[in-house]
Amino acid sequence: MSTSLETSRVAVLVATRDRPLALRRCLESLAAQATPPAEVVVLDNAGAVPPDVAAFPAVRLVRSEAPLGVAAARQRLLDETTADVALLLDDDAWLVDPGVLAGITSAFDADANLAALALPMLDFRANPPVWLTPFRSASAHPAGPTCAAAYFIGGAHVLRRCAVQAVGGYDGSFVYGEEEMDLAYRLIAHGYRLAYAPDLHVEHNPEPGPPAPFNPRRLAQRVRNRIVLAWRYLPAHYLPSYLGVWLGWHLREATRNGALNAFARGLRTGLHDARASARTPLRGDALAYAKAHGGRLWF
Repeated sequence: MSTSLETSRVAVLVATRDRPLALRRCLESLAAQATPPAEVVVLDNAGAVPPDVAAFPAVRLVRSEAPLGVAAARQRLLDETTADVALLLDDDAWLVDPGVLAGITSAFDADANLAALALPMLDFRANPPVWLTPFRSASAHPAGPTCAAAYFIGGAHVLRRCAVQAVGGYDGSFVYGEEEMDLAYRLIAHGYRLAYAPDLHVEHNPEPGPPAPFNPRRLAQRVRNRIVLAWRYLPAHYLPSYLGVWLGWHLREATRNGALNAFARGLRTGLHDARASARTPLRGDALAYAKAHGGRLWF
């Protein structure tokens, strides 16, 4: 196994906000890795109580005084490191096997055009837990060697920083939802390769407590993001299906939760922001790649 990344190129980046137990579990899993990362950067995303990372001397703690959305927080973390390859990990996720970072090393060593690596995430929010993968069904690639993919799950993904910089980085206007697809489409359009490593498992389990209440603001953000995403990247013949499925889904959610005003706000913002966005639909080799590897085109 190549070890050229072991101490010089792989960073682990974690954003957190007032989840001390989850963060500690995450950091403990990093400390247990057989191949240590180049650095671990934790972003305190305007938390009420600063994270206690005293038990992890290798961790560098940075802070945002104002709360950042998901995409902006990830980009802030990418801007904080000079490492070439970065694992972005949610604070309530953790690495199961001590060989995960070594596996990431091997994948990026083997392919200079690899821009993003998706990791399978066992999500304990569902009962029974479900695998989250960049395919419509986890059974599509349950195990085996690394294979091509068209997007990644944001809670645990690996990026080649120079490739992300080349396509403009995470778009901070995607405050919540679909930010991974926005970045993945741009990487594909620029000719980069995305891959899925089914054997590099991550688990995701929020801190104990009551389920989070329905959030109408997040509903509006997701409606907005679906419209902007489709407008920017999908060829015209995919638009009716994609928007019909997802806007119908969100309308049902809004109706069930008495949040039609939030749905309408998302529609207005989405249409406004789409008109202000350049339309650059996937074409040619990029479209063929997305079709061949599970890209979310019809829905």
